[in-house]
Amino acid sequence: MATKAAASNSMDVSYFEKEDERLKPILSWTKQDVAEWIGKMGFPYYQDCFRCNEITGRKLILVDASTLCKLGITDYKHIKYIAKEIRKLLKIGEPKCNVSIADIPRDIKELYLEQKSQTGKRADSLILKEFCETTQDEVWQPPLSNIIQIITHNGKDDMP
Repeated sequence: MATKAAASNSMDVSYFEKEDERLKPILSWTKQDVAEWIGKMGFPYYQDCFRCNEITGRKLILVDASTLCKLGITDYKHIKYIAKEIRKLLKIGEPKCNVSIADIPRDIKELYLEQKSQTGKRADSLILKEFCETTQDEVWQPPLSNIIQIITHNGKDDMP
């Protein structure tokens, strides 16, 4: 998977510290905090959906439009709005709907948030600067499905 880790070299350290500080309270939200946030957006009738499904700040990272449907939210405009507000809260971009569903390049911040959505000492101690420095850039190429290898009877490889 490709990342934008190289971009971390050009960002100053204060960006990483500010971003970690900004995310810390969101990651510590309880299911009640998330429900209150949903209510403040104008959707008090969805608060129980989030509480009953134990959606905390860490789990909110993984909530997208398809998850909202599974939580019981069926109004398309509401799904669209709530998903947009979650992305805005976490400062992540729009989903890339016009690209292949194969293993596409992912933004470094999205990968970081995915790691922070986990529980445990490793996730708790992970900071954005460290994550960017240790995550390697890879050149992404689409999967090639039309390459074959021909093996002859004597076991040697013959390529046309």
